[in-house]
Amino acid sequence: GNAGVAQAAYCALANIESIVFAPKYASREKIASIMIYGSRVFLVNGTFDDASRIARIVAEKLGWIYNGGVINPIRQEGKKTLAYEICEQLGWKAPDWYIQSVGMGTAAIGAFKGFKEMVDFDWINGMPRMACVQAEGCAPMVKAFKANSEVIEVVKEPKTIASAIAVGNPAGWPLLYRALKECNGIVEAVSDDEIIEAYKAIAKFEGIYAEPAAAAPLALVKKLREFDVIDANELIVCVISGFGLKDVSTTLSVVEKPIEVSIDIDEVLSKL
Repeated sequence: GNAGVAQAAYCALANIESIVFAPKYASREKIASIMIYGSRVFLVNGTFDDASRIARIVAEKLGWIYNGGVINPIRQEGKKTLAYEICEQLGWKAPDWYIQSVGMGTAAIGAFKGFKEMVDFDWINGMPRMACVQAEGCAPMVKAFKANSEVIEVVKEPKTIASAIAVGNPAGWPLLYRALKECNGIVEAVSDDEIIEAYKAIAKFEGIYAEPAAAAPLALVKKLREFDVIDANELIVCVISGFGLKDVSTTLSVVEKPIEVSIDIDEVLSKL
């Protein structure tokens, strides 16, 4: 997915050989983006977790680096800059809410680390509340959070349009669970219909073309406002974590067909 595209790009720049394992259901656009950089791609006839497991074993056997999300501490150092950039752009003020879609949980864990460091440095006056969002068709973190447990009940067959967060056995959950408890955070799920509604709205009203998983935070904002969890006067930051061109097939499934016209100007004017 998105991590595979980033790995492929940086490896191309550094002239490092790169192999990416991805689930067979990963979007064709993401796979093509990985391959154009010269990385070899293996499509696993299984889930994200199957692809991750195979990648880890292959890396161990070959003596290569496994670019796993929560296993690789350097990725956390990179992800924490999300928090630094947000607070810098807000004049070194933390938002009231930080909202992030989560599959493995890597970005949210990193962001928490960044906010916590800034609190320790006295750069900001407090931690934001973090709200993580999953799709109803693959929401193991939501179920574990509501059960007050660090143990995940694995979702063996994720079913959601938000493929970027369709992770049935997220290794980052224990770390994210502790982070959410510390910042009075929450994890909630939204339906695919709610995601598509947000997906279309953020494009139409804000001019932002997000992939479905990246639109999920906006869907959660609406849901939390309806249940009065978020106040109208609170400052909210939603992370839009993926560009819409990475999943064009979803776009084609929700937009109308373009209007075909001849070269006759009168016909064109009649259809405006």
